[in-house]
Amino acid sequence: MPASCHTEGGEPVHHLVELPDGAGVVMVLDWSNKLESRLQNLVCVAHDQSVKWRAELPQTGGPDCFVHTSMDGTLVRANTWSGYAIWIDPETGRALKSEFVK
Repeated sequence: MPASCHTEGGEPVHHLVELPDGAGVVMVLDWSNKLESRLQNLVCVAHDQSVKWRAELPQTGGPDCFVHTSMDGTLVRANTWSGYAIWIDPETGRALKSEFVK
């Protein structure tokens, strides 16, 4: 990822990963300058720049956001500030499994 990567709307991107077969890009949007206590900042964007899905955070109740993403086999794995790993269906953005890993 380039040192200064942004969405078309100008939002800074902290981390991104390409989906297999060119299906799109999953991005962790930067959270450092946001005021929200729970920021759903994991977004899948198609190559035409349309948003395919936005992942939901685990229901922990406290402040949280996504901090990293990667591919784990055919699933998107995302890690949260609160210490959860979440495995996500890359087509729908639906969480299939979550595990406390901190």
